[in-house]
Amino acid sequence: MKEFIQDVARKGGAVILSASEHDVKSLEKTDARNIVTAYDEAVQDMVFQKYSDEIPGIALLGEEAGLGSVPNEGSFVIVDPIDGTSNFVRNVKRSAVSIAFGVDGVVTHGCVFDPYLNEMFYAEKGQGSYLNGVRIERNNDIDLASSLVCFGTCPYDVYMSKEVFALAERVFRSSLDLRRTGCASLEMCYVAANRYDLFFESILYPWDYAASNLIVEEAGGSAFSFNREPVSLQDRSSVVMGSSKAVADFLSIADEMNLVG
Repeated sequence: MKEFIQDVARKGGAVILSASEHDVKSLEKTDARNIVTAYDEAVQDMVFQKYSDEIPGIALLGEEAGLGSVPNEGSFVIVDPIDGTSNFVRNVKRSAVSIAFGVDGVVTHGCVFDPYLNEMFYAEKGQGSYLNGVRIERNNDIDLASSLVCFGTCPYDVYMSKEVFALAERVFRSSLDLRRTGCASLEMCYVAANRYDLFFESILYPWDYAASNLIVEEAGGSAFSFNREPVSLQDRSSVVMGSSKAVADFLSIADEMNLVG
């Protein structure tokens, strides 16, 4: 599976790179903020076909197909074919292919591929995390005050904007600075690789974090929902990942603000 999942992700990246900024047209899924392109669908279809050929009967779960349920028995794959579609549509080269593979309800392999920088983040349960084949390990001695933080704005849930930006302000005042790039899977992988020290978002879906969650944990970082539980593979969840000290500091702020999820 190690070579297979990375090979499939690279093929998805090739589809992304084949796009011309002049022929990428988007369609609204629910509103103008939530869009899809033919390239999203092409990458997802390719990933689903590769896995169906490799493992007949595998459960296929992805952003452009609706999540469905992660089975408690048997194999499954969770795909975000182009994380950062809005970036992709506008030729902001900040998007990734995210694939998580698992068995019996547990993710065992995850990879996130950035085709623009040719960076492959990969993890296997119990075997560590890697960037282009080199082991990465999270520094857990960095507290929030010393952290460079990235976050998401929950753009599909605008009703939460006051809560989201109130939390962002609290974290900004408690850290070195905030970043926002619009590709959550890569932001979480950057946490695993010590480029950022903390990532948080009040609502994400399993396809956003299924692979990155494993990559952060296998790098030695902490990953939770705001209520200190493991993030869900069955439904959307709040997410905080990073240095153990920074995550603990963040969760204290979340408690003070009575944030759950």
